Amino acid sequence: MFNHSQEEDHNNNSRLRSNFQDDFYPLMLHANSIASGLLFNYFYSYLNRQIGSTNNIVLTFTFQTLINRESFPSSIFVKLKTLIENTFLGNYPSTIESNDVTSIESNLLEFKFESITNRVCDNNNETIVKFAVIGINDFGFSVETIYIYQNEFNLNSLTKIQLQDDIRQWQEEYQPCLPINNNDQLIITMFDKRNDPTKTCHFLSENQRPPVDNGHKGVSTLKKTTKDCLDAYRQDSKNTKTKILLVPVYYIIMPSLCEFGLPDTVIPIESDEIILRGTIKDPDEPNRIRLAFVNGEVLQSRPMLQYQRYLRRTYYYVDVINTDNEKIRYLFCGEYPYILSILDQLEKCHLISKSQKYDEYIRFCNMLNHLLQFSNLSDSIKLIQYNDDEINYADYQSPWEQIKQNINQWYRTSNTPSPLDNEIQSMILDIENNHHVVLFYTDQTKQDPLVMTFIRDLQEKLVNNGYMVDDANGNLDLINTQKQLVFICIGNQTDEINKSLMMAERNKIKKYGVFRDVFILINDAIRHFPCHFLQSVPLLTFDLRQRSARLDDNELDTLFQYLNNMNVLSKNYTNYFEDTNRLLKKSLLQCTSVGAGCAAAFYSNYLKLLSPLPDHHRRVESMREQFIEDSQSKFISKWVFVIPWTIKNTDKILPNAISINENDQLIYGYALSIWKRTNYNLKVTVGGIFQRSYSELVIYKLTNFDEGKSYYFPMEIPAALNGLQNQYDNVLSQFHFGRFNPLEQANVFREKVEEFFRNDSDKTWHENILIVSLDKPSVIYESNPQNQIQQNRILLQTLWKKLSEQMD
Repeated sequence: MFNHSQEEDHNNNSRLRSNFQDDFYPLMLHANSIASGLLFNYFYSYLNRQIGSTNNIVLTFTFQTLINRESFPSSIFVKLKTLIENTFLGNYPSTIESNDVTSIESNLLEFKFESITNRVCDNNNETIVKFAVIGINDFGFSVETIYIYQNEFNLNSLTKIQLQDDIRQWQEEYQPCLPINNNDQLIITMFDKRNDPTKTCHFLSENQRPPVDNGHKGVSTLKKTTKDCLDAYRQDSKNTKTKILLVPVYYIIMPSLCEFGLPDTVIPIESDEIILRGTIKDPDEPNRIRLAFVNGEVLQSRPMLQYQRYLRRTYYYVDVINTDNEKIRYLFCGEYPYILSILDQLEKCHLISKSQKYDEYIRFCNMLNHLLQFSNLSDSIKLIQYNDDEINYADYQSPWEQIKQNINQWYRTSNTPSPLDNEIQSMILDIENNHHVVLFYTDQTKQDPLVMTFIRDLQEKLVNNGYMVDDANGNLDLINTQKQLVFICIGNQTDEINKSLMMAERNKIKKYGVFRDVFILINDAIRHFPCHFLQSVPLLTFDLRQRSARLDDNELDTLFQYLNNMNVLSKNYTNYFEDTNRLLKKSLLQCTSVGAGCAAAFYSNYLKLLSPLPDHHRRVESMREQFIEDSQSKFISKWVFVIPWTIKNTDKILPNAISINENDQLIYGYALSIWKRTNYNLKVTVGGIFQRSYSELVIYKLTNFDEGKSYYFPMEIPAALNGLQNQYDNVLSQFHFGRFNPLEQANVFREKVEEFFRNDSDKTWHENILIVSLDKPSVIYESNPQNQIQQNRILLQTLWKKLSEQMD
């Protein structure tokens, strides 16, 4: 992940080295929180596909001969020389117009093999091969030159090249021309663009390809798609006379209560004054934020073709009258992270407390902020955090005020500091041998004997580990003079004291430039600190009403990580550091939260959201109406979800079973096939996204040859499972989160789904669902063919058994 020079710099700068050089990242301290599982599902399965690098580029090659798959490489490398608008290369608002362009040359792009088609004709045989690169940036409006590095193509029979992309909608076609030499690059052959020979495609030997990072990485696709939406909005005559402010930013609006309202399936009328459920609302003025319309339809970005569903941003506006009595329309797009509503559901089911919910909310926001920084998305995505509970926080700003300030900053028309400007911008420091700690707690705290037991235990363990520990005796003046403090805060501590603590910490960071203090929040104390402050400080939470008043070894190790190695808010938050403590030396942490988070998302945001909808029942009934039932054929309306025993290759389970040939079907005793697909997707307004689209319903047919019967039923494997391994691979490539076992994660997913079913007070919709869990076999084969045979047999037998039980 890190290059050699980075590792060298790190090694040179470290002041203390470990004999056991285990690298790990600060986010490891969040590894098994509820929030981490929800976050990774949200970020890797959704958000990073929604914003930023959402482009696809496809190269299609046509050969005038028949060629087999083995003759083509698994990937080819390509560079593009393009023209791009200057306004896309900088941080310019979307309303800024300019005709200036710049020529850029892309970094080396790896196009992977997609498909091959052979066409046999009487006089003209063809082979059509596609290579594609998925999920990349925007490289501009005009392609000047293509450089393709490969050694395996039959170039003598290549007659046509086509270049397409999603964002700019390139539709370029190239034809052969004579090869030429170009400086040091020996061009094997060259094509030029049909009707424009100045634009060319060059084939070069693979050994001439430049380094991967040599070139421009392109710009966020959000810039072009935002400009497209602005152009569409201005086409509506009623919007042409209004001054519009719009920036290429996606706002993630995050209320601390994690309540986002009910979903809706109604299509609104522009003239309606009714606020649609599931849309974004301002908590202070519910009618202030309105859906933006174009010619009677809600303004949305166009669909992302590669994902086929739901990825359309929804636009809103707020009208403001400025000091010149001029109406300014702030146009923006955003959403609620609907997956966070799971925390609210867990709290309402009494599975977590309000304080635990707030703790998980803070963790989610903290980790998401740093994932955005790590993924270079912090300019494109802005988190709008605010406290919306009953506590009166001193630094409260409504979501609209924060959005307005951010847009104004892009236009440089506001000098008002954002709340984020006052946050503690701490750093990760190298390991420092600082063994002097001052404990700070108030006189109120001394009145609680249980908390004082905790403090004495903490003090004793710090001393036993070589720390000199002093007591601040509640003196706020000591905060600015002491290098490192541990604050112990309790739930009934006055708000005035908490505000004083926050102000003292802000003054301290301005004075010293670093932040090495740690907050220990007891019982409900976390709820008395605003989210903008808590995302800036290292913190630990303890509920002494439900646990011992003593720290265990893991908790003590976590405290040492904070004291010795790290602070939580920094652009370098994902940098690694050498472990000198016990945590990783004892055992490698087993990550469980990814599977648990995916299970929560699947249950609450898919099953519970979609299965009760009237539109779902209508689409099932529309399929039933096309079915002719007899004694040998039965239609089962329940939505069947198969949960396998492993998360590996779950997207291939159903296709493998369908592709069993006729001879093997007789051996298995069953045949599985697709009967029909519904011709429309479910669309739900939820989490601020208008008409979010969900995948089509597929009706399967399962035949039992021995009984001569067939069942017809809707079925799928949870999409959350399909990406689970990929999600964790992404996590592991950036953060050390411990071991990850595909079998264990599938079991965690299954157990959590079953737990949610048992504990849900609303069970009326359960009758619409059938969960079919595939039991893990006693012996799991290593070879793919044996695995596939075993999986097919278990799937078909278990399905028939569960479906037959529904008919009894």
